[in-house]
Amino acid sequence: MASASSNTTSTRTLLLVLGGITLLSVLFRTVPGLHIWNNFSPVGALALFSGALLWNKKWMFVFPIAAMLISDTIKEIVAPGTGFYADISYVYASFFVILFLGMLIRNNKRPVAIFGASVLGSVLFFLITNFGAWMSNSGTSLILYTHDINGLMKCYGEGLPFFKGTLSSDLLFNAIFFGGYYLFAQNKAELSTVKN
Repeated sequence: MASASSNTTSTRTLLLVLGGITLLSVLFRTVPGLHIWNNFSPVGALALFSGALLWNKKWMFVFPIAAMLISDTIKEIVAPGTGFYADISYVYASFFVILFLGMLIRNNKRPVAIFGASVLGSVLFFLITNFGAWMSNSGTSLILYTHDINGLMKCYGEGLPFFKGTLSSDLLFNAIFFGGYYLFAQNKAELSTVKN
């Protein structure tokens, strides 16, 4: 009975932590003072963390997608065209891919696996979103790319400065989220041992 109660408390605590991380993600995407670099946001790390820690698929998808929808809505209200734009579906798709990476490391949350998944998630985000920018490119786009391999390579080249923010934030926030979770779990296990 105590074990079931403990699991419920742990799940509730994890959901509250993820709710807090979701709010943090919204702030990073909408408050100008928090924009250290372009694409510097906890959302990618939130997706990886949710995929790795949450077994319930409903909740797994709720947090990163909620962070995106809320912040994109705020951005759209403040400056139309900045929240929802032609290739936004590729951005959301990339977070689904990162969630899947989290599921792959679910049973192997060692630092090397987390680091590898974090870097791979950043690279995939870069590849998917820039491919989307190239695919949805039209006469109304700010930058025009030809619909050939040269246009695609140009799009990837111009997206490289954004990769710094993606990679830096993914590595930083994954270290904080997974490291914090590990310390919390260790502390909880030690307290349980002392009580027994």
